[in-house]
Amino acid sequence: MCSTLLYKRKYSIQAITDIYALSGRYGEPLTVIRAVEKYGEITAMERDLEKLGLRRSELEARPRNSRSCLMTYTLRPGQSTPL
Repeated sequence: MCSTLLYKRKYSIQAITDIYALSGRYGEPLTVIRAVEKYGEITAMERDLEKLGLRRSELEARPRNSRSCLMTYTLRPGQSTPL
């Protein structure tokens, strides 16, 4: 099992040591695995939140009503309403 973790899965000695330390804190092996899984879910959610924040900033930087901007440019001299 350790050979699989070290060579096939590319776990470092430090990673295996950390998992061993976690087992002392959480007890049951399944509880340790669930804790690691939840941490992965949290980091994925943090990445998603960061992407959403960037997208929100992009959208907020756009004009509120792009149609009104377009209408402004389609007015001809002496015309009071857009085409």
